[in-house]
This record gives sequence, structure tokens and C-alpha cells, in this order.
Amino acid sequence: MKQIVFLHAVPLSERGIIPQVDIEKIEQAQTRFAEAIGESPTDIEVKIEVQSGKPVDIILKVAQTYRSQLIILGSQSRSLLTEKLLGSTISRSKTFEN
Repeated sequence: MKQIVFLHAVPLSERGIIPQVDIEKIEQAQTRFAEAIGESPTDIEVKIEVQSGKPVDIILKVAQTYRSQLIILGSQSRSLLTEKLLGSTISRSKTFEN
């Protein structure tokens, strides 16, 4: 492994009529990642991507940008009911090939 990219998708802010990028949540996530990762081994490049929008679109865009060969997804859905009602990034994501 030569590179690890941590990606966090921040939902668009629903404040007001027009959904907008939630800059405050993006900055909070970037800070948490930076603190959690700290210093990475010198032979592995670590990137942090925090973007706002639809997770499926962001995952595909970042995977193409970094030419990812493996993607491991996590979901904030903690219950079967929440996943059935709201869906899951994992179940909506599409398979792609480089």
C-alpha cells in the first residue's frame, strides 16, 4: 500500500431554502481527521478529503481522482430501521472499474 485516502462526505446544509455547503462541519471533520491521523509512516502517503454533497457522487469523484484500487465504505446508519427508511451509502454506491 502506497497511499490511503480518508474521505468524509458532509451533507448539504438544509438551512434556508437552498441547500448549501456546511463549511463549519467540513472544518470540524478536517480537524478531527488531522488529529486522529497525526504523523503517518513516511512510506505511506495519507490524504484527507472532506467534501459536501451526495456521498455516491463524492465517492466516485475521489476514487477516480486518486485512481483507487480498493474502497472500504462505512455508514452512519446504526439500525436496520434507519437503513431501510433512509437508505445507506453502501447499498446505493455503484461498482466501477479503473
